[in-house]
Amino acid sequence: MHFLSLLRQLLITAGFFVAWLWVLGQVIRVVYPEDDEAAVDTYRSASPLVSDAPNIVLYEFDRLRRPAEKRMIVLGSSTAMLNLRADHLRPDFPDWDVHNMAIPTSNMDQIYQVLEMIIAVSDEETLDDSVFILPLYYVMFSDRLYGGKDTPLSVEMLRYGLYRSQTGDTPTPLLGYRMTAVTHALLRVFLGVDKLSKAVAGARADLDAGKPINRGRFRPTIRQPYKYAKKPPDAKLQRSENARRVKQIGLPDSLEHGQFERIEDIADRVLSVGARLIIVDGPVPTWNRGPHFKYYREHKRAFVAELARKPGVAYFDFTDLVPDDLFGDSAHTMIKGSEMFEDAVAEAIQALREPIR
Repeated sequence: MHFLSLLRQLLITAGFFVAWLWVLGQVIRVVYPEDDEAAVDTYRSASPLVSDAPNIVLYEFDRLRRPAEKRMIVLGSSTAMLNLRADHLRPDFPDWDVHNMAIPTSNMDQIYQVLEMIIAVSDEETLDDSVFILPLYYVMFSDRLYGGKDTPLSVEMLRYGLYRSQTGDTPTPLLGYRMTAVTHALLRVFLGVDKLSKAVAGARADLDAGKPINRGRFRPTIRQPYKYAKKPPDAKLQRSENARRVKQIGLPDSLEHGQFERIEDIADRVLSVGARLIIVDGPVPTWNRGPHFKYYREHKRAFVAELARKPGVAYFDFTDLVPDDLFGDSAHTMIKGSEMFEDAVAEAIQALREPIR
């Protein structure tokens, strides 16, 4: 009887806890409304609870559980996020469910992590009618981006205690991928409470300073941390940009062989679920084609040539597409250059001999 009584008390306590979380989640949903039907887009989230790209991917990838007749997903780094915007591609592919899950400063390991998350929550029929687009930039092949530490996505996963770490692998949800709806609901509560507590702390600081409370702290504002440059860099900034890349990457041979092999892993994983992969070399300004870029071109050539021979993989090279005066820095184009790239990619995909399904 003692055991049954203890079990009953535990169940009642658990019930109250679940009910409290549900009520708190509903309050947060009212205070910070979001469009649950929107596409995942790391450039512009549909939720006021998230801020940067790893945060957005972790919070919103649960939306891919919804089946779709045809789905298109952009992977990659900041060049993919800014140059292949989901809202810009959608008019060219009106019948497709288009998402952009690119994360700035990604290497191939982090891109593979995102791919595995997508596959884990997507149904087989949707995956069989999916196309993944992977724009390349040479920095994505560096093994020094994270200083030997976890990827930014792994760090974000482990931040809230809802994922468990696996040595040398992507963290996995404590409740499993089949329960991502529950994980997502818990994450909403954590993010909402964190945002509300910061707003309250800010309001208290206003009062302590004798100022009126800034009501803007409590508004459900969607952040937009990523912006396009409005003018090209001058010669001084070009030198600074090139120096920054050298510092970020190190010697040219730190473009690591394993990161090149990771493209093969990505391609094989995409093909294993019946989807298609389109690899694209994105635009690079002529003043940013030093030893690192040449090393990348030389070592990437063999891998991409091999991959392009696989059924279900296509490759396009748009390195020279955008003129130098439409670049805002060493990697990112201004909005006009981005539109040129988006149009070129859309036309290339539509012109494939074996049309995408």
